[in-house]
Amino acid sequence: MGALIFIKARLKMKNYTLYAILSMVLFASITEIVQCKEESNIEDLMKARIESARIRENPPEIKITDEQLKAADPNKLLDILAPYEEDTESFVRSVTHINIVKIANLHPDNTKVRQEVVRRLTEATYNRNDKPAGRLLMTFTAKDFSEPSKALIRQAMDNVNTGVVGGSLCVWLCGIADLQEEMPRLEKLMINEVAYNKDPNMRYAPKWYYTTGWAARLARARMGVKEDIEICVSLIEEEIDKNNNFQLLDKLGYIRRPEAIKSLKKYLDSDKRLPRINENTPGSPYADYVLDILIDSLENFPIEKKPGRGYRSEQIETARKWMSKQSKWIIRR
Repeated sequence: MGALIFIKARLKMKNYTLYAILSMVLFASITEIVQCKEESNIEDLMKARIESARIRENPPEIKITDEQLKAADPNKLLDILAPYEEDTESFVRSVTHINIVKIANLHPDNTKVRQEVVRRLTEATYNRNDKPAGRLLMTFTAKDFSEPSKALIRQAMDNVNTGVVGGSLCVWLCGIADLQEEMPRLEKLMINEVAYNKDPNMRYAPKWYYTTGWAARLARARMGVKEDIEICVSLIEEEIDKNNNFQLLDKLGYIRRPEAIKSLKKYLDSDKRLPRINENTPGSPYADYVLDILIDSLENFPIEKKPGRGYRSEQIETARKWMSKQSKWIIRR
């Protein structure tokens, strides 16, 4: 009798085990089907989002969250977007490029994806003369530039001259992509900014901070040339402090070296404000502007980036305390 009870119990246990296994298999299958369906929906939504750019609208039903994009296969999304990068409609191309950059940013540790996005943007810039694509390249770092991307920048450097106002994009990209071999050419492009500023013949010429020579010095500073770092930081601080030229704070952010971060910290800690909007409205604090730059420049920053800025005073204070506590900043370069 005892043996019979034991056998029944064992059979019952086996049935439970079999049921559990079957349940797990069924759950896994359903999950896989749901994930496939969701991924397919994301792909369809992405196509719809790009197509909607033709009518300059983004219907509310075409909504893709960052979580959905993170969960989707980035390579499949990039494949879907590839044909739109050569679309005849410039706005479609622009929206497409913005979306591939977003995909890259949502996968910060996926070097393959990020290099693929940079390669596409570089080819759009230099093979198809798509300037908006080139501006998006300024948000990446050296490791995102593969050899094919670097080759296109080097090729573009062959046609750079000192007369280009604002500096050719490839000059700026030399610094970002860390093209050390371009140092000699960048040095030839540089000017003496102080002498340029004092030269009466340059009275009606673009300011020194709009020249290709200045862009070349900044690129060398980003690549670690100590003398150029010191000159850049000194010139920027003088121009900001004398003329309230806050736009040059972005150039401190471009340098991505400890000396430049230290200078940005100085403006983060100050009570200095941007020029007044009108008589009754004071300008935003420099700290508000600097926060955006530091968030992009430093790892582990305690504040998340806010579209349109407008950080709260307690967020600024948190950033100030965090900056002061760091023995060494980890700079994204």
